[in-house]
Amino acid sequence: MLSVLDNMTGPGLLDIAAVKGDISDMRLKVVSNVLDRAAAEGMSDSIEMTLWETARGYWLLHANQDAEALEVLRANSERVSRAFPPDDPWMSVVTALRCIAEVRNDPNPEGAPEARTWLAANGSTLSDGLRKFIRVKTGVFVPEPVDAGPWTGWSENLPAEGADPVDRSAPAPDPSADAEPAEHPHR
Repeated sequence: MLSVLDNMTGPGLLDIAAVKGDISDMRLKVVSNVLDRAAAEGMSDSIEMTLWETARGYWLLHANQDAEALEVLRANSERVSRAFPPDDPWMSVVTALRCIAEVRNDPNPEGAPEARTWLAANGSTLSDGLRKFIRVKTGVFVPEPVDAGPWTGWSENLPAEGADPVDRSAPAPDPSADAEPAEHPHR
């Protein structure tokens, strides 16, 4: 249950260092065991292990093991870019994690400008939890996404910039056209 709450609310929920350390350590052990077993069985190059490798980079960042996270996430970025098309949403997740690692590994407080720029420009496309993680780990402001409501493909139907959002060329529908004729009250 604690994992569910942590993932739903982002890294701010578990602000107790001992709890965060225990959870990160436990998850890192699980991920490392999975990756080690896959390597022993010759399965390291599978898509599944590529995804587990991304998870390892995330948990290394979570545990503040930034140098190792950067090494893992750089290699993972290359593997993911070979396995997925460039517009695949997973590419954005991996790129965001790699950028976080680059920012955290730069000794200059305003260092890694390319990574900071990417996070600021693309962060609004990421999940709430990952946007919170970016803010907590890097201090980079990531704008909230535009709320589209429950519709999918909403942006494809938006009018062109500067266009009138309402088509005023068609006549307004007559609401009484579909109404049943009313009974005369005196008949």
